[in-house]
Amino acid sequence: MASAGPAAHRTRVQVISPERTPGLQRPASVPRSFTGRRLHTPYLKTPQSRILHGRRSRLTRTPSSAHPTNQRFSKLTNKTWHTYYVSPLYAFSNEAASLKRCSRQLSSHLQAESQKGVGVMVEDQVTSKYAVFSLRPELFPDSDVPAVELSIYASKSQAISASSPPAWTSIFCPPSSPVMGDDKHFSRLPLMLIKGAIGTTNCVLQWLQVQFDCCVRKLTFNPMALSWMVSMWAESLPDKKKNSDGDKKCGVELVYHLPKEISGLNKVTMTIDSRDARALWESVHEEDSDEVEEDEVVSFMKALGQHFHACFHIHLDALYLKTIGTAAAFVGAEGRLKMLSLGEASGVLQHLVELAEEKMASLDV
Repeated sequence: MASAGPAAHRTRVQVISPERTPGLQRPASVPRSFTGRRLHTPYLKTPQSRILHGRRSRLTRTPSSAHPTNQRFSKLTNKTWHTYYVSPLYAFSNEAASLKRCSRQLSSHLQAESQKGVGVMVEDQVTSKYAVFSLRPELFPDSDVPAVELSIYASKSQAISASSPPAWTSIFCPPSSPVMGDDKHFSRLPLMLIKGAIGTTNCVLQWLQVQFDCCVRKLTFNPMALSWMVSMWAESLPDKKKNSDGDKKCGVELVYHLPKEISGLNKVTMTIDSRDARALWESVHEEDSDEVEEDEVVSFMKALGQHFHACFHIHLDALYLKTIGTAAAFVGAEGRLKMLSLGEASGVLQHLVELAEEKMASLDV
């Protein structure tokens, strides 16, 4: 059911985080509608149960009906993204004229920053200078708020014709539910996915925070959050193409890091066959339920730990869970995300949106 072994001793995970931007003060004339303070925020505390978004019964897994819908995520899957959470953006509009204006302003900012690149480390330089904001309503068709894509190109001709893929890409995801209150001045896009160079990332995030009086921070995941993910997605089925090709990563993988005090070993990797993981999850999860309870997550992880200890005499609960992998997605504690399944991408993103909203509930700006 499981296999494990020490990975290479030299383990390096690059944590990419933006430069901190000084706090901003809203003018007195601007209503403080939604902030990170719990008194005003529409976001909720961490629940003890979660909905299995996008859950599909085995009886209704029909490629003919799922294929057209799932293709909307084809440009997002099998790519490594970095996750951020964003406070409500002041005076942001998704109207065409406003998006064009934002594109021009950000392009000017990028071009100005690129002139400062002399003497700066290569990875921190801004080499892509032309920004394009666009709407992606097809990503979340059930939401009243469309997703927004921000693409940055190296040249103006590429930006106009879109003849080549952008050098830097970001997706702003809409909230999980409508907000009761005054949204007149604020737009909620709580989850931001980023793929691109760190120098461009830092420059864009700085511009966003100043331009829209918002706060953007890295969305990281503690061991409990990762445990929820692996439990919720343990029964996910791999895409047929990957399964037929014999993709070895279609099972469940848990990567634990050891305390620094222990020398000679950096991490322990546990791999479970997808069928065994599914059977174990079904043994602790209520059949046909679309909700995952906290005690089910605890029972699932405890069962995995007991099996691992019986085989290798290692207590996993004494280690730090850093990465989880399922047929749906790979997620790292530092905020790395790689979605693997078109059919499960919607559920993965909706869950991350909820986590971003919960993070925002504790943010004080």
